[in-house]
Amino acid sequence: MFNLNINTNPCWVVRGLSYSSIFYLNLFNKIYKLNLDRENMNYTKTLVRGSGIVFIVAIFSAILGYLLRILLARNLTIEEYGLFYAVFAFVNVIASFRTFGVGQALIKFIPEFKLNEDYSSIKKGICYYSLLQFFSFILIFGFIFLFADKLAIDYFKDLNSINLLLLLTLASTFAIFESLFHVLFLGYKKSGHYAFTTFFQMLLVVIVTFILLKFGVGYLAPAYGYLIASIIAGITYYILFRRVSPKFFKAKFNLDFKFFKKLTLFGLPLTAGAVIGSSIGQLDILIITYFTNLKDVALYSIAMPVSMLLRQFSKSISLILIPVSSEIYIKDKSLLIEGIKNIHKYILITIMPIALVMAIFAPLIISIFFGDEYLGAVWTLRILAVSAIFYSIAYVNSNILLGIGKSGLNAKIMVGLSLIALVLDLFLIPLYGIVGAAIGVFVASFIMFFISFIYMKQNINYFPSIKLFIKIVLLGSLFLVLIGLLRNLPFVNLWAEIFVLGIISIIVYLVGLLLFRIIYIEEIKILLKRIF
Repeated sequence: MFNLNINTNPCWVVRGLSYSSIFYLNLFNKIYKLNLDRENMNYTKTLVRGSGIVFIVAIFSAILGYLLRILLARNLTIEEYGLFYAVFAFVNVIASFRTFGVGQALIKFIPEFKLNEDYSSIKKGICYYSLLQFFSFILIFGFIFLFADKLAIDYFKDLNSINLLLLLTLASTFAIFESLFHVLFLGYKKSGHYAFTTFFQMLLVVIVTFILLKFGVGYLAPAYGYLIASIIAGITYYILFRRVSPKFFKAKFNLDFKFFKKLTLFGLPLTAGAVIGSSIGQLDILIITYFTNLKDVALYSIAMPVSMLLRQFSKSISLILIPVSSEIYIKDKSLLIEGIKNIHKYILITIMPIALVMAIFAPLIISIFFGDEYLGAVWTLRILAVSAIFYSIAYVNSNILLGIGKSGLNAKIMVGLSLIALVLDLFLIPLYGIVGAAIGVFVASFIMFFISFIYMKQNINYFPSIKLFIKIVLLGSLFLVLIGLLRNLPFVNLWAEIFVLGIISIIVYLVGLLLFRIIYIEEIKILLKRIF
């Protein structure tokens, strides 16, 4: 149900396509001198196809998520919309403490256990993970049940929040099964299965919510939607995983406190990172709820998710990076570094133009999808869209560090991002409202962008190409100027303007990538040959 912010998945490539790479070639003529062995080609296929699947399905899942928000925005009052997402954020943040980072630890260790056919250790880890979640949720549900009235009066300032609190907490309890199978699918490198589960569950939520809204359930409809979807999805995932790994269910289980201690010690530093990663926008909402009103919560709750679309690319990469980078780091550090170069390059050239378009057309995006009453979120969306560029790189860097066993550094990056944003929020939100929250996210993301590279330099001796970064920024600036000039042309209607601007801008941008020598036709050919 809730964002299980587990970072892991494949996606690299040889200096060319849009996902990343394992093998980076500084000059095209060097490519012909290299012997690309079968193992490296298998990594490329695994990484590119895996992240490609996750990215594509994540986009569709995100679309469903936005469809849910549009559905609610069109059927609830702006205050009811704000109330639901205020409570949703509160439960999300509380629930994110439930695993003490053990889920992330398992995603790193399961590939190693599977390689050694040690299914007993996988089963021990999963059982331990399940028990942790179960007992954590008993405490969480007890806390919310006891203090629901007080929270409704003093914090949410709306008694309707009581039922929402109880329903969403219950749904979060059933989401134990979702997070359990997410860990297994990611650990087994079954990116397609993982992608399916996220899409399937979001689809269930949208369908159930739509039906309940039609029956007049009102603001409780999405809460029931998440609850019912969590139950159905848990049963479906169990059936699916039985087919993936019959050996898992046949493996023996025994108590091994040393093993549990190992997982916990590795995972504890990740707890804060997991909380922050899964609630980077939720913490803002908690503070906005306290200092402002539910209308502002509603406005921020449409701006943040729209900007989050930009992060799907980096999250798709990160969902595979932990097991893959762990394995590659052990075998060949240089191979990892060459792959990272392309990861950064393709994240930037993919996200930057989309972020700029989102910033320019923010009023149009909000008006079309959510309605004119939400136009107060325009500047918030613009700032968050640009901040997503820096956040995405920092996010990927933190997961690379996690993949090579530097869980403490991963936590420092994510916690640092959170603390900076939190301090700025406490100062800026009372003064500037939701725009202040967006500024806090931007400043925090920008700072952690640079700090993450300092850690990369210290631990794997890698620092990005400043020349390449300048080229991409310059191209992005020209892209922005081009859109500004094209918008002055007379168009028949809005959709004609969007179509013409889109086609011309994409063509010019792709040509610019070649002219600036950011990408090469030859590398794309080689990449496609290695993938297919």
